[in-house]
Amino acid sequence: MELIESNFRENRDLKFYCDTLGITIRRLNKVTTFYFRKMLYELLQDRIHREAVFLLSQTTLTAKEICY
Repeated sequence: MELIESNFRENRDLKFYCDTLGITIRRLNKVTTFYFRKMLYELLQDRIHREAVFLLSQTTLTAKEICY
C-alpha cells in the first residue's frame, strides 16, 4: 500500500509494482487478495479514484484537468 501511495501518480503499470517488490503479478495478487480482499489492479484504481474525488471537491481544477 505504501508503494501505491507514493507512486500511483507516475506509475500505473502493474509490472512496475511487481518488479519493485521482486515478485510475480500472480503472487502479488494472492498477497493483496489475502490482506485487502482486492487484487493489485483494484487497489491501484481505488487510490486513483480517491485522489480524483479529493481533487474534484477540494480544488478548482476541472474534471478534464484532473483526468489528464
